[in-house]
Amino acid sequence: MALKSAGSSPAFPIIKYNHYAYVTNHFNILNSKRLKSKKIIKTVKTLRLVRALHRSGIISHFLLTRSSKNGRPFITFNTPYYGNSNYFSSIRLVSTPSRAHFISIKALKLASKSIGASIIFLETSSGIITHLDAMRLNITGRILCVVL
Repeated sequence: MALKSAGSSPAFPIIKYNHYAYVTNHFNILNSKRLKSKKIIKTVKTLRLVRALHRSGIISHFLLTRSSKNGRPFITFNTPYYGNSNYFSSIRLVSTPSRAHFISIKALKLASKSIGASIIFLETSSGIITHLDAMRLNITGRILCVVL
């Protein structure tokens, strides 16, 4: 008997295309439904973005766990609250697998003046960093998402 493919069954979820969209969507679900925490599947790329969000203070805590049934790794995270509302309202994904948006240093300096308290995350040769770190290091990269 041949092995059956896991496919995209809810029992065996596979993140095929955009790991960053997966994280941003679950962050927005967490904020919109005012949940205490959210559990997502851990991959290298999802962990990379969660760590960058944690370094910037957008995610207050995250925990790496394993499923007791099959040993699959998960990331559980929560967001900071100010009073009874979320400190950050949402994350907007900019680059997708089919369309990547890159930004120059000059455009980055102009954008940082106009975005106010928002944070732009860039995927660079130094990893995932904020626009402030990119300007300090004088490097450019692909725009991943904007935190509003």
